[in-house]
Amino acid sequence: MSRKAIIRCVDPRYNDAIAELLEKMGLTGSSHIPPFPVPGASLSAVGTIPYLRFVIGHLDVSEIWIVDHLDCKAYELQGRDNDWKSHVHLLRSAEKKLRASFPNCVSRLFLMPAPEEDGRVAAGKVEEIG
Repeated sequence: MSRKAIIRCVDPRYNDAIAELLEKMGLTGSSHIPPFPVPGASLSAVGTIPYLRFVIGHLDVSEIWIVDHLDCKAYELQGRDNDWKSHVHLLRSAEKKLRASFPNCVSRLFLMPAPEEDGRVAAGKVEEIG
């Protein structure tokens, strides 16, 4: 069985939206490694290489997903623009670096919207970045 490794932001506002995305994509049970939370997913993705090396080498992972979101505090703390264009740029940059380390893995990139006024995240509005 081929599994997915998911790198996501540590922000708990997105827990339900991440779970909904995984369910929508048919990832249940042992089809994926539990999402690995790091500050600002795309900002920290390269730092997950030791983790990815382990799960790819020992847990039959063949896909790496990076899930970013708008309104990211990690982006703000680094003084980065927190808009769609910046996230897409950094997602693609992280993907390129991870592909250099794991050329046999497929990668997928996702960007979630900022929370609504009530604090909920509209998971149905997740965009896959091609």
